Amino acid sequence: MKKYAPLTGSVFEIVDNTNDEQYWTLGIFPTIGDAMAALDDCSPDDMPEDHYEYEGFCRVEIRERKYGWGGTGKSILTREWTSEYNEAADDYEWCIRTPNR
Repeated sequence: MKKYAPLTGSVFEIVDNTNDEQYWTLGIFPTIGDAMAALDDCSPDDMPEDHYEYEGFCRVEIRERKYGWGGTGKSILTREWTSEYNEAADDYEWCIRTPNR
């Protein structure tokens, strides 16, 4: 059996963990800066999952994942949004509840 040199380092995974029973991978990024920039430029409506089922609340995490074998990763940042009514716009909009910075 041929041996390979183990990879070192990490990737940063953005996961939707609004539901405590399961989480969904939304994206994988090469650096923490790239993952944080992706979150800074979006709301739940921009993410690849359907957030209408969460009744006005969405929570995502950035998790550091080591290359190779591993579990769910280490939580680096949590961001939560709530859907709030904007009277001037006469519509609901996502507002950051916990920027965690």
